[in-house]
Amino acid sequence: MAAGNKIQSLQALRAIAFLGIFLFHAGIIWGNFGGFGASVFICLSGFLMTYTYYNKKIDDGIGSIFKFAIKKIKRLYPLHIITMIVVLLLFIVLALHSSTMTTKYAIDLLLYTLCNIFLVQTWVPIISYNVSLNGVAWYLSVCLVIYFAFPFLLKVIKKYKSVKSAYIAMACTYVGMVLISILTANVKGIDGNFHTWITY
Repeated sequence: MAAGNKIQSLQALRAIAFLGIFLFHAGIIWGNFGGFGASVFICLSGFLMTYTYYNKKIDDGIGSIFKFAIKKIKRLYPLHIITMIVVLLLFIVLALHSSTMTTKYAIDLLLYTLCNIFLVQTWVPIISYNVSLNGVAWYLSVCLVIYFAFPFLLKVIKKYKSVKSAYIAMACTYVGMVLISILTANVKGIDGNFHTWITY
């Protein structure tokens, strides 16, 4: 049941997902607990957004969608910028201290910073960009893409809302993911990093 704006029956699942991510990053547990937790949060986000906005009108114009996506991340964005600046300063200090501050390193830091400011780091198929500076900000970058796509997806869900359509959509999505994974894993010259990036 919902209490206020929360669906209380989902709180335990959120807690398990959070613990999985926290313990994984703390190095206390291994395996894919971090990935499991992140996946659960993304799925929950999609479910709760659909639950919240299903009977509401969302303008699918580009300007409106941009405002919708920005509104969704604006609470976390200041914290993202603060942690990014702290990590950036740490990298600069360490590079100067160890005399590794080359022109290339400085340019890389500048490009990492720009990508993180605009939250486009996960669009770059290079691992050093994906998790640059404050690495966990990849999640915010991915969520921004999801928020941009949400009004379009909700429109499709409303148009094809039968259970049969949902099963077909899930099957097509899964088959597409498997094909992409197989193709990128087996193409000569594509390393594991690119495979990981494209499947994300």
